[in-house]
Amino acid sequence: PAMVWNGNYLGVYHFSSNAGALSAADSTSHGATGTITGTTATSSGIIDGAGAYTGDGTFIVIPSASINTALESPAWSVSEWFYMNSGGQGQVFGAVPYWSIVGLGLGNNVGSCGTAFWVVMDEEQCVTSTTAPSTGAWHYMTLTYNNLNSNLNVLYMDGTPVASTSFNWYGAAPSQPSMVYATSGNTASFGQGISGNIDELEISNAALSANWIQTEYNNQYSPSTFYSISYIS
Repeated sequence: PAMVWNGNYLGVYHFSSNAGALSAADSTSHGATGTITGTTATSSGIIDGAGAYTGDGTFIVIPSASINTALESPAWSVSEWFYMNSGGQGQVFGAVPYWSIVGLGLGNNVGSCGTAFWVVMDEEQCVTSTTAPSTGAWHYMTLTYNNLNSNLNVLYMDGTPVASTSFNWYGAAPSQPSMVYATSGNTASFGQGISGNIDELEISNAALSANWIQTEYNNQYSPSTFYSISYIS
């Protein structure tokens, strides 16, 4: 539902299925609905439905205005659930603001990063994990950036930090003029996406805490075990 997210969230996409049709509606007050190309709905989402991707030519482009505000702020976070049908390379989120490239995905010999599993690259700078996520299972990926904390970039997988490094996104020199956002697939700005499903994309102009990220993972992955009710005897 709309209007339930705090003001730090500038884009929230549940990718729900409505009568078998995929929705790319934004659940924040910004209303930045995505444009779907090739991606279809699947009932097998982490919450409700999800978007099903076949790799090349399947993607969702999200309007850049509100999302750009987040990625050009001194602190921000991007999170997303993904399910890979098979191994290999692929991208689950990509953005080209006016200054650089934000990419999250599975790579091999990506720029100067070498062989990296989940990579975030600003031209020649990377945050990488050497542990590949398993196929045939849902995973929750989050990247946080904080210019106010030594330009720290932290990459989380399934609620746990797996890599971190410091480099500055904020105020970087312009290097890419386009403003295109995609959750997967092949556009002029990004390589091939994953074969699998993507769900629950959230973009915020705040660096979420480790506790927040772990709690959100636990709550969404297994709501029935996230809390218990005690009865008064």
